[in-house]
Amino acid sequence: MTLKQLKKNSTTLCDACVVIFLSKIDYLKYLKGIYKNIKLLNCVVDELNKYSKNLNEKSIIYNFISSVELVDYNKKNLSSAALSSTDNKMLTYAIENPLVTILTDDNIIRKISLVENISALGTLGIFLQLIKQNIISKNKALRDLNTLIDKHKFRISIRVYNRFLSQLNIIT
Repeated sequence: MTLKQLKKNSTTLCDACVVIFLSKIDYLKYLKGIYKNIKLLNCVVDELNKYSKNLNEKSIIYNFISSVELVDYNKKNLSSAALSSTDNKMLTYAIENPLVTILTDDNIIRKISLVENISALGTLGIFLQLIKQNIISKNKALRDLNTLIDKHKFRISIRVYNRFLSQLNIIT
């Protein structure tokens, strides 16, 4: 199987945090352009339905939920007090299903993904992919990242912010 076929057959699993932050800057519409097989576990949908903010964000999230595949999955095979029930289900699903990429900003999920050899990508990684595919400009990504930080409590360290700036400069 070629790399192109692998990518075509891969699954992208979204965590609630990424969906919520991307909804704040109306970026969920871009995910379908870079990921073909997006899935949400039922427990993530439950979290998103409990999330109550302004009507525009709710509408963006609802439209996203209705455009992706919903998966009824309840297995939890990891024993870690640091994991929420939803996080445990997402990681168990990814372990059981090869070629899954998890979109999450959760550090614990990302650390366990690294150990379990699961691909994980956060909001900044999504920004970089959108830039590389000419879906958004570098300036738009930087402006929208600053909006997330300044207005929506998106938290990243100065080191991560500076690394993102360095990666922006590398992209041609």
